Amino acid sequence: MNFRNEGLTVGELTMAVATLIIVGLIWTTFNNQSNSSKESTLPLQNISTHLYT
Repeated sequence: MNFRNEGLTVGELTMAVATLIIVGLIWTTFNNQSNSSKESTLPLQNISTHLYT
């Protein structure tokens, strides 16, 4: 028999997708922590009370 390995196996694809998901979660966590210490740049987010009663 003549086998040709031209692609990735299911296990390799699963590991690649899992790695991307974990890196994405770490990235967003890091960005959220660094942005929480800064003041908001959007003027509507700085309003602490509602103007409509």
